[in-house]
Amino acid sequence: MKRLLAFLFLALAAAAARSAEVRIVQPPPDRPPAAPIPQPDVTIEVTLQQLFLTVDHHGRPVPGLTRDDFTVYDDDAPQPIVTFGRGDVPFSTVLLVDTSASMAGPSLEKALEGARAFFSGLAPLDQGKLILFSDHVRLETPFTSVKSVLTLGLSGVPAEGGTALNDALYLAVKRLEPLRGRKIAVLLSDGVDIESVLSISEASALSRGQVTLYWLRLGKGFDSRISMSSAWRDGPEHAREIEQLTAAVAESGGRILDLSSAEEIPATFSALLKELRDQYVLGITPRQTSGKGAWHEVRVEAKGGVRARTQSGYFEP
Repeated sequence: MKRLLAFLFLALAAAAARSAEVRIVQPPPDRPPAAPIPQPDVTIEVTLQQLFLTVDHHGRPVPGLTRDDFTVYDDDAPQPIVTFGRGDVPFSTVLLVDTSASMAGPSLEKALEGARAFFSGLAPLDQGKLILFSDHVRLETPFTSVKSVLTLGLSGVPAEGGTALNDALYLAVKRLEPLRGRKIAVLLSDGVDIESVLSISEASALSRGQVTLYWLRLGKGFDSRISMSSAWRDGPEHAREIEQLTAAVAESGGRILDLSSAEEIPATFSALLKELRDQYVLGITPRQTSGKGAWHEVRVEAKGGVRARTQSGYFEP
């Protein structure tokens, strides 16, 4: 019995000793400290002024030109071309369509057909906005690349009211102004502005917004010799308005496309879209000479007797 008790005592003591063992875990070998992430000593911010050029020879586009074929003058001083490209540069566009009473019938039908074709031809990275106007804005879509949204309002539009061209153009410029990149406004109308509160000088501040304006003039309603009067302006004032809008189009780097009949509208929209696809893009470093907001006149010359059309200048950043 005593031997049995002694054996049990020894067994319990051994079990207790095993449970009291301390396991020492060795730490992993030291790892070398991670290399510090290099930080730039100096941050350089580069401002680039882009110039979008349409180049033609007797109305035909001129492809295949290189950087060396162009010379850019900033206030008559030659400027080096920092970046150069050509082709499908994405753009934002506002399409302004006059839906006043004078557009009733085939004119409005073809205008809406042309607008539909124009939006259908936008590339995936382009974005558009549609504004239908008469004496007020009748429809305005958001900026979008979804073509079904842009064309949704092009059905069942009645022609009614007067023409507030200046007010609509002002709205288009303001919508485009905060955007980056290439900005295009396309205006289609058949009549003289008789309803706008704003003057064309207030409405066409295209240079500050860096907006290029294309004006599709349907018929002969924009003849500067017109003698009509309205509630806001007499005949000579209307003539001056037309002259100022003509000058604003040229200064923006756009152009006027005169249409003798409504049948020409769809084809003109298609040709305009192709012109936008064929533009050259030049980048220059803005000159810092006269302080922020100072106006710089820009012109671009091309070799070979071709014409390069672009905006008339920029405001010093």
